[in-house]
Amino acid sequence: MDFFSDSELLDLLRSLTNVTNHGQLSWHRAGKYEFEATVGENHFYLASRDNDGYEPYILIISQNGDEVERVTQEELGDNSSQQLSELYSTAKRKTLGIDRVVKNILDSLKQLEEEPPF
Repeated sequence: MDFFSDSELLDLLRSLTNVTNHGQLSWHRAGKYEFEATVGENHFYLASRDNDGYEPYILIISQNGDEVERVTQEELGDNSSQQLSELYSTAKRKTLGIDRVVKNILDSLKQLEEEPPF
């Protein structure tokens, strides 16, 4: 971490998570365990460092094609590390439509429960 202070990075991660949760920021799949989003001139790349979908995660921030910051979960304090994990999970849920998938599964199960047994 070179340019952001710990508190600035934590604020950024919280803000990214918040706007993602509220549907104001759309992430796109960049690979199996990689997601990207753009806000103005700023580009965010979020990935599972080991390409397995699990921690540790990495966030790369670039502006106009130039990398500004590269953050890996191992170098973060507990709060920022937890927030990066939450951001990854939120971006994944929104991008893959996991909330919709869960709702469909639960609706299907509810229908089965309401059917009379044999």
